[in-house]
Amino acid sequence: MGNYFNKLGINEVHDQISIIISDMSEAEIQKLLDSMSEAGIQKLLKGLEKRRQSGLVDKRKYYRRHSSIYAICETDQCYFRDFIKDVSAEGLFIETETSLSIGDELFINFFHPDSKISIRTSGKIVRIDPKGVGVKLYDTIPDI
Repeated sequence: MGNYFNKLGINEVHDQISIIISDMSEAEIQKLLDSMSEAGIQKLLKGLEKRRQSGLVDKRKYYRRHSSIYAICETDQCYFRDFIKDVSAEGLFIETETSLSIGDELFINFFHPDSKISIRTSGKIVRIDPKGVGVKLYDTIPDI
């Protein structure tokens, strides 16, 4: 497994580890912690404390869940279908090549990843990067 992670960039490793942990049951997480040495856990905690002090820790109010959720999206100017790559109760990131602008209002339809209930929501584009757009939702999504 070490060789697999060595071939990935740090962001991809982070994403893979986050996905693995978010899909683990409480018992599986406890088993993982039990298998780690006390020195290893202390080293991780010291690293986390350094990141907190440097301001590199995620300060989101709600947990962000990595995903691949098919979404139908619409603005005043266009209609497109792409994938939500991460979602939280108050925002989401849509991987897209569609030309959009910060401040655009976006209407999104998708199925909740666990319950498969149809979600219709809207928000404002607050971030754009080469892979897609970050959307701040007007209303929170329950149970994400």
